[in-house]
Amino acid sequence: MIGDKARRDGAPRGRPAARAARRPPWKVNGSPTSADMINTAIAINSLKDSQTAATVLRAYDFTVAVNHTNSDSTLVPSDGSTPQIDWDPNLAHQVYSADYKAGIQSPAMALAHEIAHVLGMDENQATAFETQIALELGEPTRGNYQLVTQEKIYVENSTEHSANG
Repeated sequence: MIGDKARRDGAPRGRPAARAARRPPWKVNGSPTSADMINTAIAINSLKDSQTAATVLRAYDFTVAVNHTNSDSTLVPSDGSTPQIDWDPNLAHQVYSADYKAGIQSPAMALAHEIAHVLGMDENQATAFETQIALELGEPTRGNYQLVTQEKIYVENSTEHSANG
């Protein structure tokens, strides 16, 4: 037998990462590639290493629409339907800390920022939420919402980042 068909002992076949990418615990819209699905799984699983993010990820439903449009945004419908996050899994952001030290935040951190909007936070609150998660995960922080450049930084791995300094 091949793929995810059960072995004689009942255990599923195939690599766990591939199975997780096909059946993630969140919803993904659009036509993401298998690489997009894996990068989304990696990002969300890395965010779970933060107590702040893990609590939210267990409590809220959202849909991630993977895009490659060089931007991230969130739509929270007023009718109570599931919020949708448009997210580029390869877009990192150059940020500046409160003392103006440069660093590169991962696409996963951008996803955390957009998740904050699902919770109803404005930009400043979302940046504070993102900062708490960044501190817990050892990623660079930005001093406020405006301390990010418009320069596009592309990465292969959705958790790739560098430290402030």
